[in-house]
Parts: sequence; structure tokens; C-alpha cells
Amino acid sequence: MGLKDFLSKSKNYLFGTAAKLELYVNGNDNITYTLNIVVDDQDISAEKIYINIENIEHVEIKLSLSPESDPNEDPFGGEETRTVKRSSILFSKEIILAENINLEKEQEYNYNGTIPLSELGVLSYKGNLSEVKWTMQAFIESSGNNPNSELIIL
Repeated sequence: MGLKDFLSKSKNYLFGTAAKLELYVNGNDNITYTLNIVVDDQDISAEKIYINIENIEHVEIKLSLSPESDPNEDPFGGEETRTVKRSSILFSKEIILAENINLEKEQEYNYNGTIPLSELGVLSYKGNLSEVKWTMQAFIESSGNNPNSELIIL
């Protein structure tokens, strides 16, 4: 193993740059996805390739902290306020595309699939105090820092 190989493996291990993952999503009656993986200059021994899909609820409430505020008035009218933010994962699922696979250097791999909307339930929405967002992101699980795609909000 030469210095170049050592530096390349170290870079990939530390920064997760061994492959470029691009996830494309389209949804009407179902959500269809295409995952395109382009492997860089070193083979990747992957434990699994998967897409993570999550439904996350974000809540933001603005509270008035003024002790002299009148409860009959606008609760946000006081001078001193505090905003409370909370998030919780309502649904999470891993869609495993491949397991125990060797991805060869300078090669391209493609995975396609469909997720029925009936599996997902409520789609993304934004209300007065909360919003629910569906997200998808693809990963290669291997030793070191795992390469991943951009986070997509559905």
C-alpha cells in the first residue's frame, strides 16, 4: 500500500467522502425514489445501503413571562417572552436496499423503489403552533464516517 492509498483511505474513513450519494424523490399517489451512488477512488465494504424515512413534528410556542400580564389579554403582548421549541419523531423506518456488499471504486450503482403513501399516513403540513415534516436521506453504513445524501424534505 502506497502513501496515496493510505491518504485516500484515511480521508474516506474520517470524512465519509468515499462515495457521492444522490437521492431523487417524486411523489403523487406513491413516493418513488432513485438513489445514485458514485464510488470514489477506493472500494467500500458496506454493511448496508439504506434510506431512512422519518416523520418529525416540530412545535414552537411563545410564552409570556410578565407576572403582571392580564390573562384576558393577548398572552403574547407582554414585554418578556420565551419561545419553547420541541421536536419528536412520530415515525421512522429504514428501507434496506443492500446488505454486505462491496462497492467497487470508480463504479456507479443505482437503486429504485416505491413507497405507498398509505404506509406513511399524514403528509407534511404547517399549522399555527406546529408543523410535521417527512424527510428522507440515504446512507452507506461502513467503517468510519458513513457517506450520506442530502436530507430531502417531502
